Amino acid sequence: MAHGGCGRSSMAIGWGLTYIRVERIPPMPEAKSEDQPDERPCLHCMMVELIDDFFAEYPAAGGEPDTVDTDEVLTAVAKTVAELTSTQNGTIRQQMIEQLMRDIMEYDAEFRQEDATGSAARH
Repeated sequence: MAHGGCGRSSMAIGWGLTYIRVERIPPMPEAKSEDQPDERPCLHCMMVELIDDFFAEYPAAGGEPDTVDTDEVLTAVAKTVAELTSTQNGTIRQQMIEQLMRDIMEYDAEFRQEDATGSAARH
């Protein structure tokens, strides 16, 4: 994949700087076990851990410790989706983007419910 232009783009989602305070997320246990040698690690968990590690090593500009620059994360996700879908025809690309929007709304509702009930089993 091409990584040209990976610097902070002026085309970032235009909401201004937004930081959220995060709790350090304990690393997920290794997904592979002797019982399930072919089990793949959870991509979502790996991405969350990567973001957490990134901002621990490279703190958000002007942010407090343990904060995440949501604009930077959303821009990175948007650029990644655009890069992954750019070779698809317009119809397929549009369907993928619409599916992503539906998934975001579904998981947002699920995570809010978990937060309200104190459950933290996110995958």
